[in-house]
Amino acid sequence: DHNIKIISDPFEQLKHAIRSVWDSWSSDSSVSYRSHMQIADEWGTAVLVQKMVLGNLSPNSGTGVVFTSNPFNGYSGISLYGDFAICSQGEDVVAGLVNTLPISEYQRKKHYRDCSLSLESGFPKIYEALYRYAKKLIEQHGFVHQEIEFTFESENPESLAILQTRNQILRKQKSYSRFVKSPGEMKLAGHGMGVSSGVMSGLVAFDMEDIKRLRDQNPGAKIILVRPDTVPDDIPMIFACDGLITAKGGI
Repeated sequence: DHNIKIISDPFEQLKHAIRSVWDSWSSDSSVSYRSHMQIADEWGTAVLVQKMVLGNLSPNSGTGVVFTSNPFNGYSGISLYGDFAICSQGEDVVAGLVNTLPISEYQRKKHYRDCSLSLESGFPKIYEALYRYAKKLIEQHGFVHQEIEFTFESENPESLAILQTRNQILRKQKSYSRFVKSPGEMKLAGHGMGVSSGVMSGLVAFDMEDIKRLRDQNPGAKIILVRPDTVPDDIPMIFACDGLITAKGGI
């Protein structure tokens, strides 16, 4: 209907995918990200070609991101924390396109009020394998705490694949700000999972036009962007706001 032709030759598909990744370096969201992060335009991007691991084979498969240290408990040892999704691919979780489940039972009881399942309780062998990998990386090989992306094709730990791992950025705080509820003046509209450890009040914006208008009308005011999820196209808006609320997605 849209005059889009699907390439049938697998090698041509691969070359097309590689060219698409190269072309993404010049997308509006990539340019905005580089400008904010002070990354040189001349660098370009690389393409890694590897075997696909499928986290959407069945209800017993999934994918997620796990931190080897809980960023909120102040404990320096290994304490798995993060989120995962059943029958999903990695991009679904990283892009915040799906509602996620917690990694540990501690995390579920502490932060996921309406959830009855965690990776630890639902897929204990996968959880134990991730814990062993974390212990090996940090205690045997001397790495700093890691942020690990993973996919599993079944409940069998042999089907667990580590997609990538990078240093976890730890910002331990000695004190945390919080709201003090005034009697009769504050009504709870809802609750969700907090990504940061701070609190903020501000003006609500839904798009870039809102942000610019509110900045002009209320100089110095905090602006909270409200979006369905966090897709790459929203990067310019995310950099322009002070706080972010999404309808779906994990930490």
